[in-house]
Amino acid sequence: MKQIYIIFFMGFFVFQSHAFQKNVTTSIEPSWIDPIPLSKPSIKENWPYYYLDFERQVNLSKQTVFHHYRYQVITTEGMQEMSDISIEFDPSFQKLIFHKIVIEREGISLDQLDLNKITTANTESGKERHLYDGSMTALFHLDGVEKGDVIAVSYSIVGFNPIHLGNFSSSLYHAYTIPVNHINYRIFTEYNQDIYYKNINHEQEPTIRKNGKNKIYSWSSHPESPVELDNNLPSWTIDLPITSISTQQNWEDVVQWALPLFSTKNVSSLLPNLNKEILGEKEITLNLIRYVQDEIRYLGLESGIGAYKPHSPEKVYQQKFGDCKDKSLLLVALLQKEGISAYPLLVNTSIRQNLNQFQPSNRIFDHCVVAINLDDNNYFIDPTLSLQGGDLDHTYFPDYGLGLLVKENNSELITLPKPKKSEINIQEKIYVDSVGGHAMIEIKTIYSGNKADNVRAEFENNPISSIQKEYLNFYNNLYPGIVETEKIRFYDEHRFGNNEVLVEENYKIENFWLENEEENYIYSRVYPLVLESLVNYPIATARNSHYNLGSPFSFKQETQVLLPEPWHVEDSKNEIEGSSYKYTNQIQGYGERIAVQYSYDLYNDFIEGEKVAEFLSAHENIKNDLMFNLTYSSFVASEKKSMLAVFVVLFLLIIGTFYSVKIYKTYDPLPWEYAENKNIGGWLVLPAIGIILTPIQITMNFFSVGYLDEAIWLQAINLGLTESLAFELIFNILLIVFSVLLIILFYTRRTSTPKLMILFYVVNLAAILIDTVMTEDNISLENRALIQAFVGAAIWIPYFFFSERVKSTFCKTRRNIEPESKETLPPAPTEVT
Repeated sequence: MKQIYIIFFMGFFVFQSHAFQKNVTTSIEPSWIDPIPLSKPSIKENWPYYYLDFERQVNLSKQTVFHHYRYQVITTEGMQEMSDISIEFDPSFQKLIFHKIVIEREGISLDQLDLNKITTANTESGKERHLYDGSMTALFHLDGVEKGDVIAVSYSIVGFNPIHLGNFSSSLYHAYTIPVNHINYRIFTEYNQDIYYKNINHEQEPTIRKNGKNKIYSWSSHPESPVELDNNLPSWTIDLPITSISTQQNWEDVVQWALPLFSTKNVSSLLPNLNKEILGEKEITLNLIRYVQDEIRYLGLESGIGAYKPHSPEKVYQQKFGDCKDKSLLLVALLQKEGISAYPLLVNTSIRQNLNQFQPSNRIFDHCVVAINLDDNNYFIDPTLSLQGGDLDHTYFPDYGLGLLVKENNSELITLPKPKKSEINIQEKIYVDSVGGHAMIEIKTIYSGNKADNVRAEFENNPISSIQKEYLNFYNNLYPGIVETEKIRFYDEHRFGNNEVLVEENYKIENFWLENEEENYIYSRVYPLVLESLVNYPIATARNSHYNLGSPFSFKQETQVLLPEPWHVEDSKNEIEGSSYKYTNQIQGYGERIAVQYSYDLYNDFIEGEKVAEFLSAHENIKNDLMFNLTYSSFVASEKKSMLAVFVVLFLLIIGTFYSVKIYKTYDPLPWEYAENKNIGGWLVLPAIGIILTPIQITMNFFSVGYLDEAIWLQAINLGLTESLAFELIFNILLIVFSVLLIILFYTRRTSTPKLMILFYVVNLAAILIDTVMTEDNISLENRALIQAFVGAAIWIPYFFFSERVKSTFCKTRRNIEPESKETLPPAPTEVT
């Protein structure tokens, strides 16, 4: 099928080329033109070339446009750029007549015009938009051009497109972005024909004079300097001085011209019935919209009349392709067949809301869409946008500003709605294997609105492997060497609802931690790459003109970093806000989890020139605020010990041993009077085992954490955990000493054991609770150590306090006092002498 179309286009352009050969001629300049004095060369510094004269004269009755311009090349670049002459015309209804091509050099005119040197090429300006307008370009290469030469060219294009029915319109520019000494326009009309015009960015009025049966409208200007345009202008910006002219007086005239072209009378009976199910009007409408968008290919062969007149809906349906006019009229016809109110709507995709600044004209429009009225609600659809999603309330419609309904009795432009903001919502989870190790990242991104349409089209039109590679290259900017662990996944479950799509990704980051050798620490990064690409606006200097921001959108991202150990992070929130945007960055730490949240909302698609400096400065601050770093000092295990920690440990051991001996010797309460001197058994076996394991576990943990290593204290200082680490050190050393004392007392069944065991459980619970408060923002049920300490205290404290088995077991004192008997024996009888 592709080969058939290639052959078709080859035949199409060969036909056009033959038409060109007979439609290009030479002749002297027309007799009806109004001669204009020529400008003398005046060197313009710092310009490769400049125009001395720029002239256009239009004869409406003869349907002829005469062009004449003279320019001087000054530099080598100017010679390179301006030694080729190209003229575009449509051979299906126009003739190109060359009058002269001359090089003026030192008072001598060197004739260059030679019809045999003119070559042809088809114009492909719309090829990337699948539009082939059939126009041709005549090319002429000048030989022997030298610096300082003045090149003069004049030609006429004869013939107006018959579809305009004799109407004419144009935009007359009175200054350009390059130097022009003299600009002249002449419009010749019949005596009873008026030219209507609107001035844009200037107040120059035409001179109107009579010449026999004709009227001549004249504009002449001598721009003082070129117009300097700022960068990054909105597409609808009009900064040049323009006179918009037309033979059509108002929009009603344009509607009357368009009605016969977009007629749907007697069409519905020829179209098939695509609605085969019993559905409501909204469902029918949506199904027909998606059919025309997705099943009718966007392709335009816009030559001559076809550039303005749509093909019949039946033909478009049968051939399964068409341009914007064809697809719009087909959709209108299909909807009207179902009894749904729909009309073509003409728009201009460039000047948009500035359409009303121009004189009404049928040529001012460059696009056609559809307006639908359903249940007293207006909906606007662009049939050329394929793979759209959403119901009628969530279907994206571009910001076209103003439009003209092709409808009986309509005489005004209508204001079109602003599109709803697209949204991007990213949820990232980074699972860190170990400090200095790799990380796994899980990304879920929800797109809505136009962003969803774009992502849907990307996954529809590209292989997954290609998309995966593109995504990997994108993330590789932040995480070099990142690899996918699962294939990227695309979910489109809400296409006919709120138009949301979901993309899921999974990667492994082998080099999640980077090393700073100079300062002896490692670090990892969290950075919103997508947001950075969205807020990276072009640099601009002071200006008065508007600055383009692009389509408004809403962005949210939350990155959760799940760490192998608690991490101290100071909570923070930063907001940067202006009249057209709002940025928020919030960082929160939850023990082993850190959450970094970004949000950005763009409210407008442009800002005024005086706000640009503040806007760009604020966005530099935003970009500087995007990076979040996790740092970890001395990630390489170090044998260097902290002498202060060693001293504290020795001091605590001495102090703890001293008081333990004192407790052993002096704390010796009396036994229970009913104690039965039982051995350790029953439930007491469990705490007996636990008290043996306690010093072993604490000692192992002490050396695995590395409380004596200098590196861990440096890390604690960086993370703000010095107090917490010191508390753990003190508690663990004292607990080791205390647990050794308890072992001795427990297995000798000393009377002091129960109360000291109760103290052990209370102190252990309190210490863990204090440490949790010092290292985490809130107490969570996921804290295993805290829950174990609480459960142990709840069980064993009452047991050691109330149990008779405990009282009967721990009944020995250091003084070896024997327990009293349960019964009081009577005294032995005394012998009477």
